[in-house]
Amino acid sequence: LSKLRGRPVTIVFWKANSSPSVQAVRAAQAGDQAQNGVVLAVNDGDPAGVAHGIAAENGFSEALVCDANRAISSAYGVNLWPTIVSLNANGAITSIRFGFGTPDQRGTVSPAQKKQ
Repeated sequence: LSKLRGRPVTIVFWKANSSPSVQAVRAAQAGDQAQNGVVLAVNDGDPAGVAHGIAAENGFSEALVCDANRAISSAYGVNLWPTIVSLNANGAITSIRFGFGTPDQRGTVSPAQKKQ
């Protein structure tokens, strides 16, 4: 992430067997996140070949990061897919969203709420 400092970043943690996760990556790459910053699609726990295959099938144009050993996902405490983490241009987390759907169907946690 240090290479991306100065630009907002959206990290979408996704799993190949989770349709909402795949939809979240597609929505992020089509939405404001991609236009205003960088979207990283972090595949959580699938073999690299599976992640690349699903990404190709779904036309992911964003940076694909394979996390087969869950090192990145574990560092962020991800246990629900999709989990969408937004960082500002300074690298600070501005929001964490769980699940994919309309705003009233998904959970959003601010960094202050997460510390509680």
